[in-house]
This record gives sequence, C-alpha cells and structure tokens, in this order.
Amino acid sequence: MRTEREEFEAYVSNNGRWPRSIDRDGEGYRLIQTQASWDTWQAARAPLLETLRMKNASVALAIKTQQAVEDLLQKAEEELATAQARIAKLEQRASRDCPRCGMANQIEEMRKK
Repeated sequence: MRTEREEFEAYVSNNGRWPRSIDRDGEGYRLIQTQASWDTWQAARAPLLETLRMKNASVALAIKTQQAVEDLLQKAEEELATAQARIAKLEQRASRDCPRCGMANQIEEMRKK
C-alpha cells in the first residue's frame, strides 16, 4: 500500500513519466506548481483521512466490546455449568436421602433462581 505522498507523486508525475515534476528540496517540492498541488491534495484528503481514522477507531471499539461480551458470556456459561453440577449432586444426594428431608424443595428453589 502506498503512502499519501507516494500516491500524490505517482499522480503528479504521471506514474513516473515526469520525474522532474516531483523533485524535492527537503520536504517541499522545487516546482511551485507541484508544491501548491501537494498542499491542495493534503487539504482535500484531510477530511477523508479523518473519517477513515474515526471509522477505524469505531471498528476497534466494536471489536473490543464484542470481545468483552464474549468474555462475559463465557463466564456466565461457566457459572451455569457449575450451578448445574451442584444441582446434579443435590439431586443425586436427594435420591439417596429421605424424600421428606426437604432436599427436593431445595432443588426446586435452586431451579427457580
């Protein structure tokens, strides 16, 4: 992927056909027309680049949020599995114990929660 300056220079030099049109003197261009074009190019593309930066930031935030939600769901699934295992143990214990001891009621209460 080319940089902004590389895109500009390819455009101004007609893809390298006119190399002198992009001769530089430091960061600036020797030809005033090229420098004026570069300044205009940057000014015209600045809003587009800012929009792209903001969209990229939004996408990054959405990915981070999605990961946080997936982490919460994973934790909830693990907690549910733990609770189901406890219920299974209580059911097993209740089947061995006296049905009148109240264990069945405890199990039913846990299922309601």
